[in-house]
Amino acid sequence: MSELLRAQGLVKDFKVPKQVGWWGSDSVRALDHVDLSVAEGETLAVVGESGSGKTTLGRSLLWLDPVDEGTVTFEGKDLAKLAGRDLRRMRRDLQMVFQDPYASLDPRLPARDVVTETLTAHSKLSGDALETAARGLMQKVGLDPAMLDRHAHAFSGGQRQRLAIARAIATKPRLIVADEPVSALDLELQVQILELLKQLRREMNLTLVFITHDLKLVRGFCQRMIVMKDGRIVEQGAVEQVFKSPQHPYTQELLAAILPLPVMRARG
Repeated sequence: MSELLRAQGLVKDFKVPKQVGWWGSDSVRALDHVDLSVAEGETLAVVGESGSGKTTLGRSLLWLDPVDEGTVTFEGKDLAKLAGRDLRRMRRDLQMVFQDPYASLDPRLPARDVVTETLTAHSKLSGDALETAARGLMQKVGLDPAMLDRHAHAFSGGQRQRLAIARAIATKPRLIVADEPVSALDLELQVQILELLKQLRREMNLTLVFITHDLKLVRGFCQRMIVMKDGRIVEQGAVEQVFKSPQHPYTQELLAAILPLPVMRARG
């Protein structure tokens, strides 16, 4: 598989308010010289505990949060050097599905406008053609087109995430970053959304960066994984390889929480 996206030397610091009597740093390093590549058509898992830098990395890969140091290139093009029409064109190929669909969907807009807002910004579709596109997107993610006039609050949690996915695929992107897309759902809905993403991956030849703290979701869904701790990648490799023979103590701890203890002892 050919390389689609590459990140090199990513560093991202966040300023924190100074406190009286505090002599430490007034910033927190969320990304600490991160390097990674994503091949076209693969699903790459980014795993780690809360605060490990997963979400910051995902947003940085799409240049939603520009980094302080380092570069992100998509098909060899440096995202930091794009502007105007070139940047808008690139935005069509790079989309994100957020953890909380209710927070990411405008409550003032009906579903019709939610799923077509990116099409309105990136295409010349209007009128009947836009309506046809909206109905098609709803069907593609398993929602009834009759729900197009409903607002986000009228959808269930699983339906809202399907709506968010419909918005993300509207421009037929090349790569989607899915940030904890099923963490707020119960087990049955998690399976349904993962199956939907699998189906879309096959049908649209999507490349996915799947961010999660739940390693149980990674096996069977992702081909490759990276493990993050304190803003750094501490381990990476094929999913089966990492599961069978984790090298870093932190990875071993994460896997020990989901695998039977005797198995982990044998693998360690």
